[in-house]
Amino acid sequence: MKDTIYTLGYAGFSVKEFIDVLKSHEVNFVVDVRSKPFSHHNPEYDSPVISRTLEAEGIKYENFAREFGARQEDRNFYTPEGWLDFEKFMSSRQFYDGVTRILEGDYTYALMCCEENPLDCHRAIMVSRVFNEIGRDVIHLMPDGNNLTQEDLEHELVNLYFHKYEQGDLFSGYPAERELVDAAYRMRNEKIGWRYDENEFIHDRLYSENG
Repeated sequence: MKDTIYTLGYAGFSVKEFIDVLKSHEVNFVVDVRSKPFSHHNPEYDSPVISRTLEAEGIKYENFAREFGARQEDRNFYTPEGWLDFEKFMSSRQFYDGVTRILEGDYTYALMCCEENPLDCHRAIMVSRVFNEIGRDVIHLMPDGNNLTQEDLEHELVNLYFHKYEQGDLFSGYPAERELVDAAYRMRNEKIGWRYDENEFIHDRLYSENG
C-alpha cells in the first residue's frame, strides 16, 4: 500500500524473517535510516550485504543517512547540551528532500534501522512522526506480529512520561492532549538523541577519504 509507511528494526528478525515480513506487506523499497549502515553483531545487515540480499528478492534498497540519519555532522542541528534536536533537523532542507523523495516515489516503503522497539529509535521518534503528521498511515512491524501504528506509539509515549494524565488526573495541570504528545516526543528525543562527538566525525571522515 503506497499510502502506508512501514518501519522495522532488524534486531528482532533473522534475514529470512525480515524479508518475509517485508513481502507480506508488499514492501518493495527499504530506506535504511542508519547514519553508519554497518553492524558489528549482525554483519548480514551491513549496507552492501543487505542491499544485495534485498535486491535479489526484488526489493530496492538505499541508505538515507544524509536525509534521515540520527548522527548529523552539522553542529547547528544540536542542542547546547549536545544532542541532536529532532525538531530542528526535521525542519531542515535535507530532511525535507528525503520526505519529498518518498512522497513522490511509486513504491511501498519501509524505514529500516537497528532497534527492535520503535520507542528507542529515531525512525519512529523523528522520521515516521513526520509522515504520520502529513497524513500517511504508519505501521511499525514487530517481530511478534503485534504491529503498532504511530498513534499507538504516541499513546505509549504519553503514558511513559505523563502516566498521571493517562490515569485520568484531570486537575494535574497538564496541557491539552496534542501538547502532551509533542512534549513526550521532545522528552524521548532528549533520551535517545545522538550526542555530538567531534572526534568520531573526524575519524569517520578520514576513514572514508582513505578508503
